[in-house]
Amino acid sequence: MSLDAPLVTEVAALDGVFVACRRDAAAAVPYDAATFDGFHLYDLDFSYRAHRAGFRLAVACDLGIVHESKGDFGAEWSRYAARFRTKFPELSAAQGSPHFYAARVPTAADVLATQRRLAEFAAG
Repeated sequence: MSLDAPLVTEVAALDGVFVACRRDAAAAVPYDAATFDGFHLYDLDFSYRAHRAGFRLAVACDLGIVHESKGDFGAEWSRYAARFRTKFPELSAAQGSPHFYAARVPTAADVLATQRRLAEFAAG
């Protein structure tokens, strides 16, 4: 979610709870099921390769999406992260502190109300 704009462009990779693309992009950049044969980082791999292939990526920030998990960055995630770094060594750099914001929201209606309220704060 962005309070500055409903759409963020000039994106190079996505770690997504919801990824949508045009059929021609999916056909040109198929999932690498050999390297990412589990749950983690397949989306980052797909989107980064799409970016490198010349497709434009963006994030729609005005969708009220509820994700049921904050993620699991345990041993399995680390194994796939190592695969990603091996595949794209040009992206290896010192790691910063990961951060995210989470809130428990009881219903979908509450999610939308919270999103509208945050947008009101941003507007003025």
